[in-house]
Amino acid sequence: MTETVKTQDSLRSFSFETLSQQDEWLRLGHYEKKLWGGYESKVRGKKFFLSEKGSVSPAAELEATFNAMFGSDAHLRQETQCAYLARRDFILKHYPSTTLETCEKFNEWIEKINPEKVSLIFATGMISSPASSFGHVFLKFHNSRRGEGLELLDYSVNYAARTADTRGALYAWYGLLGYFPGTYGMAPYHHLIKEYTNMEGRDLWEYELNFTRHENETLFKHLWELERGYFDYYFLDENCALLITRLLEVARPSMKLWQGHDIWVLPLDTVKSAYKAGIVSSAEFRPSLQSALSAELKPLSLSGELKIRELNQNRHNIEKQKEIINEMNVQELEAAQTYFNMKLMEDVKAYKDVLFYLGRRRASLNTLALAKTEVTAPPSPHLRPDSAMTALWGEGPLYGVSVRPAGYDLLSSHLGVAAFSEFEVLKFDLNFNSKESSDFVHDLKVLNVLNSTAINGIERPLSFGFAAQYSDRWQGPIKLGWSVDLGPHGRWMNFAKARWQEKKGPETSYKPVVGGLESLLAFEFQNRIRAFVSYESLENEKVQWKSGASIDLQKNIELRVSIYERSQFSLLAWF
Repeated sequence: MTETVKTQDSLRSFSFETLSQQDEWLRLGHYEKKLWGGYESKVRGKKFFLSEKGSVSPAAELEATFNAMFGSDAHLRQETQCAYLARRDFILKHYPSTTLETCEKFNEWIEKINPEKVSLIFATGMISSPASSFGHVFLKFHNSRRGEGLELLDYSVNYAARTADTRGALYAWYGLLGYFPGTYGMAPYHHLIKEYTNMEGRDLWEYELNFTRHENETLFKHLWELERGYFDYYFLDENCALLITRLLEVARPSMKLWQGHDIWVLPLDTVKSAYKAGIVSSAEFRPSLQSALSAELKPLSLSGELKIRELNQNRHNIEKQKEIINEMNVQELEAAQTYFNMKLMEDVKAYKDVLFYLGRRRASLNTLALAKTEVTAPPSPHLRPDSAMTALWGEGPLYGVSVRPAGYDLLSSHLGVAAFSEFEVLKFDLNFNSKESSDFVHDLKVLNVLNSTAINGIERPLSFGFAAQYSDRWQGPIKLGWSVDLGPHGRWMNFAKARWQEKKGPETSYKPVVGGLESLLAFEFQNRIRAFVSYESLENEKVQWKSGASIDLQKNIELRVSIYERSQFSLLAWF
């Protein structure tokens, strides 16, 4: 079935070379300029391109698309128009005189989705997975036909690597080298909530965007086109942050969210770019089950937490479960329900019975439902400083600059990332005073990771840290231990530590590996003041005390002082 568009008396001149240089067409083909001239598309797969030169020639691909869509072959015309609906809309702006095909499958699909509103969803960082330490972004489309309170049935668009069963070091290596294919996928919103907030304990931020219905449909038309291709997934740049950004730019071609000059593209940057572009109309915080549990545990006594722990330890002993549950008060029962709902994501069979008995016991009590302890929403992650950092520092007679393309440490803002944690890659301090020290590289951290998840009366998660760094010699420290929260603003971390170190000169007492203990206190106040003090005792070395404090003077300006042997003052700028 075809729909005829009336021929106009005078048509605009149609030049494939000229039109193919428009941002709208370049975005539809995901073309980027090469350093040595010309273009190259980031889309992989021969099915996506209609011209043999389509991956490197926007003009050739536009001409091939036009000829296939509006040529004399009716079958080819139908097939091509319905496979490339966003491309067709672009061409019709400049060549409005043609015959249009009706695309029933797409019309049925878009009618089912009914994308009236779109939200950018940000899942906060998860330090236990370095690839997710800077968070994750995806899109959610709201369909008002589902009625109030049914937003969990809305559809989401996610971009992710297809990793199969690859794990461990091979997983990280493949992700850095772009070995994995990356594709867009759709799923009901509640599926992603189950994965991110319930299984992984990551809070979600929902940022509703001021896109029109037409712009949302353009986005879906382009997703329809991309079913014929895929991308090379890179953890550091061509990741969810960049590919979700590109979708939004296709929907609104006048907007440029990604400037193309960043070394790394991070999910946090996508949220900031959306605010800078003025496309965020509202924001909503959705706490994870882990955050909800933390709030519900605050009014409980230690004995209440231990009851929940004992209940978990006896999950296969039904009679013991009933005995423990009958001794629990209302607050303990409701906290236990939250905890075991979280555990249910790991193993339905192991935890469904205890949830049943908890629910039955709670229903048998005539006490009215307690007001749930509300999870206080932190400031939005878009208020976090930008990703890249440079600093001027002075330490006694030494002075220089520090550079870190992306990352955070104990003195950095906690917004959007795991609190009291560190994740640094390629952070280096350069010394400019050669008279005092011949080491131009004063300090270098190739990689530095610290995860300090706190224990409670229910669970004892391990805290850990490891690094590869240079400070007068190459070192590789590893530490393992436990952490305890000190109220809402502090954490106490204790580790057993081992450190490999290279030999430097004719050292008579050199040991390749030394062991010892480390204890560290860290605090954050009002989301702008942070401090720490640490104690480290390693064999054959003197005890080391370190401390530091920082204050945010404004969003992207931070002042720090660190004390270790000598005082170091730093003025940091984020960009």
